[in-house]
Amino acid sequence: MYDASMNISSILIRDIETPVHIQVKRKKNSSARLRAGGLYIYLSHLDRKKEHTIAHFISWAQQKGIALASKVSLGVQLLSHLKCTTCYGDTFSIIIEKKERKLVGVRIQDAILRVQIPLTMEGNEREVLKAILRALVVRYKSSVCSELFALQEEYFPEIKLTKGDMRYLTSRWGSYNGRGEIRLSSALLLLPREYLTYVMVHELAHGVHMDHSKAFWSEVERVFPEYRRVRKELKRYEV
Repeated sequence: MYDASMNISSILIRDIETPVHIQVKRKKNSSARLRAGGLYIYLSHLDRKKEHTIAHFISWAQQKGIALASKVSLGVQLLSHLKCTTCYGDTFSIIIEKKERKLVGVRIQDAILRVQIPLTMEGNEREVLKAILRALVVRYKSSVCSELFALQEEYFPEIKLTKGDMRYLTSRWGSYNGRGEIRLSSALLLLPREYLTYVMVHELAHGVHMDHSKAFWSEVERVFPEYRRVRKELKRYEV
């Protein structure tokens, strides 16, 4: 069995000390993700060579050589660097206050995004980001879904779009399933508008081609010629 004493606290990637987080989960296969917060290794409870798996993922991360310092965490950006943000064409001033309360509270009033954080909360930017995105989804989800259906009607009339949704996603910017349902990451509301449009087109194109074949990318390019640039820029961000 995997022993917690085997934990490696950090590794060096391009001379950047990168935290390593290791968890054992009830899943078929082991996996790993490299994010701005570090290397996350998820070991399968069935994995009988956990030490070998950990070494493999550490080597993979170091070879991949992602410069984590260049990744932009939306949560950190909102709390540390921005005094205002643009959301779906609207510009908001951001006011962050610490209050005696149990949960993060977000209130949108006119052009002000007021965020109230519990006094005891430190370093939990993701929870703050999730609360902000929930409030923004309430305001903009209807408009976003209307835009999605308009794109489908104009450029993809051959596919059947049954549902559009927007919610907090951590591992992808959007998804499409065989039932004709598209789910979009609410974090796209905090990024340039063209990023949201690109993800919409990307997922709609999956209604024509479910894979990422050459034919799929040709379908994306037909509607969104600048997809290569936007796709590359999106990789700079994490939720």
